[in-house]
Amino acid sequence: MSGLWFIALLVAAFILWHFVPRVPKAAAEPSPRYRHDPRLTTEQAQWQDFVEEHCESPAEVAFLRAMIGTFAMRPLNSALVADGVRLDFQVQEGRYRTDFLVNQWLVVEIDGAAYHSSPEAIARDQERDHYFEGLGYSVLRIPAKVVFNAPAEAVQRVRAALAVGKRERVVAPPEAEVSGFRRLGRTLGGFSKAVNEINDFVNLRHAVGSALAPTEIAVARERSVFEAMLTVARRKVELDEWLGDDPEKRRMYEEHMARLEALYESKPAEPRVIEPVHLSPPPLTGQAEIDEVINARYAALVAQRQDFLLSTRQTLRSEPAIQPHAEAFLANCGWQETWARVR
Repeated sequence: MSGLWFIALLVAAFILWHFVPRVPKAAAEPSPRYRHDPRLTTEQAQWQDFVEEHCESPAEVAFLRAMIGTFAMRPLNSALVADGVRLDFQVQEGRYRTDFLVNQWLVVEIDGAAYHSSPEAIARDQERDHYFEGLGYSVLRIPAKVVFNAPAEAVQRVRAALAVGKRERVVAPPEAEVSGFRRLGRTLGGFSKAVNEINDFVNLRHAVGSALAPTEIAVARERSVFEAMLTVARRKVELDEWLGDDPEKRRMYEEHMARLEALYESKPAEPRVIEPVHLSPPPLTGQAEIDEVINARYAALVAQRQDFLLSTRQTLRSEPAIQPHAEAFLANCGWQETWARVR
C-alpha cells in the first residue's frame, strides 16, 4: 500500500510542477572553445602537417590545403591567418564541434556522402545548423566531392559566403506565460511524440537491419578471406626465404610437417570450400523513407567493399612474391573467379 501512496505522490508532484510560475530563460550566448596547438608557429617547418593532424577525413585535409594555398595562410596563435581571413579548426561550441570556423562566424562543414546522405543524417545536420544559427553563426556545407574534384570552387564558396557577411542574429522574445494546464498538455504531448519517435526508430533499425544483414555478413566474410589470404601468403614467402636453397633443411622441414600431419589427422585434409560472395540489392519494404535508408546503406557497403578490393589489389601488386601463394589459397577455397578480380 505504501508503494501506491508513493506513486500517487510522484504523480501529484509531477502535475503540480507544471503550475509553478516560471522565470523566462535568457537567450544562450556563443561560447566557442578554440583548439590550441603550441606547435603551430612559423618557426616550425612542418606546421601544416600539424594542422592536418586535427582533420578527421581526407576531404577536410583537401579543403585545408586549398585554403592555405589560395590565401597563402600562415599560423598565428593556433589559427591560420591571411589578409582578412582567419581559419580555425575543430572549434567546440556547446554540444557541437565545427570542422572549420572562418573569421570566427562562418562555420564550414565538409560533408561526405557516406555519412550525410541518409534521412537521419540530414535531420541531424539540420538540427546542428539551427543550433549554430541560433547563436549567430552562418553555416556553409560543402560536399566532399566538390573539395576533391574542384577545390577552387570550394574556396570560392567560402569567398561568396564571406562576401554576404555575418548574418544578423535573431533572438526570439521570451515566451509569454502560459497556464499550467497548457504546460501539462505540452509535456504529455512531448511524451507521446517521444514514444512515437522511439517506435519509428526501432522499426527503422529492424527493417534496415533485416534487409542488409545478408549483405553485411557476405562483405565481412569476403574481407576475412582476403585478410587470411594475405597472412598465409606472406608466411609462405617468409618460409621459402628461411628454407632458401638448402635441400637438407627443406627435407627435414617436410619430414617434420609430415609427422605432424600424421599425428593430428587420421585422413588427408580436404580443401575448405567457402561460398564466393555475389552481392545483390537488398529487398525493399515499399516505404519510401525506409527504402531510402536501405539503399544508402547498401551503396555505402558496396563502396567499402570496392575500396577494400582495391587496397588488396594494390597490396598484391606491390608484393609480387606473395601472388602465387595468394592464388593457391583462393583456389583451395574455391574462389578462382574471385582471384581474377583482385590480381
